[in-house]
Amino acid sequence: MTRLAGCTDGMGAPRRLGKITRAAAIVDSLKDGITNPQAPPDDPDAGVRKIPAYHNGRVETVVLRLERADDGRQRWSYALRVACVPESTVGWDVHHELFAELKIAKDLCSRTSGGDSYDELDMDWTIPEIPTSVESIDITRTFLDIGNPIYQDFVVLREAYEESPLDSRYVALSHCWGTARVITTTKANIGDHKHGIKFESLPQTFKDAVQIVQKFGLRYLWIDSLCIVQDDPNDWKREAARMADVYRNAYFVLGATRGKSDAQGFLRPRLKAPGSAVLGDFTFSPLPPLPRRWTTGVDMMRDEPLSDRAWCLQERYLVRRMLMYGSTQAAWERAELRASEDGESIYEEGDQLSRILQTANTGISVFGDILPTPWNKDLLPRRRETAVRYADWYRMIEQYTTRNITKEKDRLPALLGVANALGAITGDDYVAGIWLGGSLEGLTWCAANRDGLDRPQARTGPSWSWVSVKGPVQFPIYSWYDYSEGWEFGSVRFEPLAKYIEHSLADSTLHLVAPIVAVTGHLPRPTIQPADTERWLPEPQFSPATDTVFSFRHQSEEYWVEGAFGIKQRHGPEYSLFGIFLVRVPFHLGEERFDRRLGLVLKMTGNAYERVCFVDSYILKPDITDDGHRFSNLSTDIHVFRSLKVAELSDTEPSNTEDTLRLDRVQVILK
Repeated sequence: MTRLAGCTDGMGAPRRLGKITRAAAIVDSLKDGITNPQAPPDDPDAGVRKIPAYHNGRVETVVLRLERADDGRQRWSYALRVACVPESTVGWDVHHELFAELKIAKDLCSRTSGGDSYDELDMDWTIPEIPTSVESIDITRTFLDIGNPIYQDFVVLREAYEESPLDSRYVALSHCWGTARVITTTKANIGDHKHGIKFESLPQTFKDAVQIVQKFGLRYLWIDSLCIVQDDPNDWKREAARMADVYRNAYFVLGATRGKSDAQGFLRPRLKAPGSAVLGDFTFSPLPPLPRRWTTGVDMMRDEPLSDRAWCLQERYLVRRMLMYGSTQAAWERAELRASEDGESIYEEGDQLSRILQTANTGISVFGDILPTPWNKDLLPRRRETAVRYADWYRMIEQYTTRNITKEKDRLPALLGVANALGAITGDDYVAGIWLGGSLEGLTWCAANRDGLDRPQARTGPSWSWVSVKGPVQFPIYSWYDYSEGWEFGSVRFEPLAKYIEHSLADSTLHLVAPIVAVTGHLPRPTIQPADTERWLPEPQFSPATDTVFSFRHQSEEYWVEGAFGIKQRHGPEYSLFGIFLVRVPFHLGEERFDRRLGLVLKMTGNAYERVCFVDSYILKPDITDDGHRFSNLSTDIHVFRSLKVAELSDTEPSNTEDTLRLDRVQVILK
């Protein structure tokens, strides 16, 4: 979706959308072979006014009725589509139709003033400014089905089973504590809290939560800082272990999503949606590009403060129902449905925990093996599926590592609720954030961007685990798997090169059998892709996370692989480095076969190895330059590698599955 400069200036749609769509169109055309990869268009970020192809184009407008789930509100969602069509869409320049969609809503004031001539459209209303307005509460009540309010002047801390209420439903609060000290339950004041906490002494977020619970006719509220004795390690450990039950069994979880701290609260007047404009009785609000809409899978609360807190991720994943108050509107989720206050809604196939459980228990891995599990007893061979083992768990970890956490030692406890829920179903062993049933997949993590990773001040986990670092991580093995889904069946496969043997919880070691080589050198990775179109490979050819090339020798030949140290504090030359390969991805394009490897670079400390680098690479050899120098001579003017075909790695013609770079496998202890 994109806004056209000069076409709909009064609507306020963001101009940046045009750039996003144009750049995406160019990428698609490169993959489809429409655009010359050696001479792509040079204007992907230009404003529409600066692209001549659109100067004499025509403008088209139409009102759309958007698809939505049947959520009981008996309303329709409408959008105004404004498009600019170029004179011609033919040629290398990839000038597609550019358009914007703006959500249309009727002014809420016209609901009470009468005389609405558009009532037959059953159109969505604008969002009330006050979150606790009758209109807002009524919409939410439709989904949660709760009754009359009960008002009290005190909040009383109750022990479980002190009494047997007729209605034992409770609401659990998900919130940001903030940096300021808030009221908590301690060993010193637990007696006072059991007699009652005066409502006026609560921080604003707690007051807001009490107000919502009372308006919905419920009586019980669970807040971690009040219901867990914060200075009692035994109580904290016990409650952290049962966190899955607390959030899973709540009638619903209330998300104070917009509150940066408990002092702020979350029921303040709502902000207007960015770029909104009022025309008569209607409000027009620009919709984001389709791939970035929450109705296509993007988290609708991704930019809210609560989505930046690590502890709150599992609270979001464990719930059966959740009501969230964001900066511009409320939203709710349950197993069958997700909906927002502005009228959008989509169907769901189970809640988030159920979806993680399904992929954790599928029995089908990226390697194509099929294992019997309690949920999947089908042992028949099948085509590869996207929902492979632990894919959703490790995607959750990618989200988790983007979030902040106050105490680094809490990085594993903050996921313990979800881990316990998965372990209870799968029976798999969970070690330092990695499932042994997906150990190779879990070991293939790396920095998610070029900013690199940091080490926490205190050790938080073994070097082989993502828990040992600070910063966003990714698991490229799943990206490669998803990327190859569109390829011809049988043209690519994932082969494990290493095998899990055992682990020790006492010293956090992981024992593998894997091929290992001595690293003979490393240099910054070239930034230029191979220019020879005969050796052109589909993206990603150079992994975006890699920044270094490592050399090793095998049978008197020198080879190179790409990798990334990842950690900002790099290890000096005093360390001897070794490389192990975990996964091999052989594939063929036409008559040619290529070989890609995922692995680790290690340093030896004592009788074990520590991880210092990640490998994601084809097997590489340097091209010869005009002056005859090769990269193996460390010549600084060599910038291009070529990817070796499988046939170049062996004197004999290989089969489709044979590993032609035969390396001895030995036992490797990681710590």
